[in-house]
Amino acid sequence: MTVLRHGELRTVIAFVGLNTLLCLSVGPVYDFVCDLPYWERRRERRRQERETAAALERSTQRNAVTQEDSGN
Repeated sequence: MTVLRHGELRTVIAFVGLNTLLCLSVGPVYDFVCDLPYWERRRERRRQERETAAALERSTQRNAVTQEDSGN
């Protein structure tokens, strides 16, 4: 078994402590970022864009059918 010197032991303890701190802080940071109002606004904007695109596509299809009927 390898015996750790004083400097190496301090490095290992600092590394383990930092990893522990990072692991404990991931949850609160994740919750904070996910609860930002930005995401709700983005979701609403994308929903409106999808609805607008769908309405435009339906309108285009109706116009094409109307033009075919009037052309016959």
